Amino acid sequence: MRSALKIVSGDLLANVTNRAGDDAALVHPDDVRRVLMNISNELADSPRHPRPYVRKDTVPLQSGEFVCVIFFETGAYPYGLTSQGEWRFITSQDFKKEAFVPLSQEKPNLH
Repeated sequence: MRSALKIVSGDLLANVTNRAGDDAALVHPDDVRRVLMNISNELADSPRHPRPYVRKDTVPLQSGEFVCVIFFETGAYPYGLTSQGEWRFITSQDFKKEAFVPLSQEKPNLH
């Protein structure tokens, strides 16, 4: 699972920083969905039953805000990915439920 999460953060930063113009400074929800879909098999096979949530809105790259949160059914603390590519535990104060949607309810815009 850890190696899959490292792939997500690396791919996300690569996708975002390879864009030109003003858009390069933003992390879009579709960016996050795409890289999470790349590890969907690892998530599905995990005995910890992770449930990923994706930020609804675009987030500035340098803000350090959470763009993805993964909850585990096994009672482990949720893990979040910041806009700067850092995975860390997330507290209830950091997680604003209204700002996130479950990955399973959203499909990436592949256009």
